[in-house]
Amino acid sequence: MDFIKSHFAKDTPDYIKLHHSEEQIKRQLNAHDCVPSSINVLKGEAIFQSKRFHGGTYNTNLCECSYPDFIERKLPCKHMYRLASIMGLIELTQKPEKQATGNSYKRKHLDEILAMDNPNEHEEQRVRQRNAKKCHVIDINKEAETAIFGGSGKRPYYTTLDSCTCQDFGMRHLPCKHIYRLAHELGKFNLDEVPDGRVSEIKRGRFFWNDYYELHEQYANQETA
Repeated sequence: MDFIKSHFAKDTPDYIKLHHSEEQIKRQLNAHDCVPSSINVLKGEAIFQSKRFHGGTYNTNLCECSYPDFIERKLPCKHMYRLASIMGLIELTQKPEKQATGNSYKRKHLDEILAMDNPNEHEEQRVRQRNAKKCHVIDINKEAETAIFGGSGKRPYYTTLDSCTCQDFGMRHLPCKHIYRLAHELGKFNLDEVPDGRVSEIKRGRFFWNDYYELHEQYANQETA
């Protein structure tokens, strides 16, 4: 694939105008829900399953996609945006934050994690490191530094060292158990040296998904600052 001809080479004319238009932002928002059934990061190629047609697939790369939206418009569709984000080429426009309910996850707790010299030593990250040993590994690509893990549902999770399609990473934008397991398999993090935790600490369930909205927002702001 010729990356120079792709829609995501940032030195191409009208790059900002293209990706910041209202129509393209809609497609970036929809891209969050796209999960590839297979992906080759080195080649920049992926296959997405059709939600409307049983057994239908869309072949996608950074230049084109077989999805009708791209065929009609010749502009990046949601699948192309999803592929580019998994490859770390772009950050997708984030969906509007929902109003958190219940015990809100305090922003100071996020500050506490990110302010540490080594955030991996925070107990909330330690819990994920301990759970990483239990991850169901489907495939590890050491050359591309990517992995595929079995999920709680039918869809697998696609993981790199700085992103994952699992819900935990999508909400917190901090390393999830899948990222820690991939780093362990690549020799970049040693799960065998993680301190043991009490069962009550792992199963106490102090935090709810809605609690991570503020964390997600501030982490995203730090990434783009």
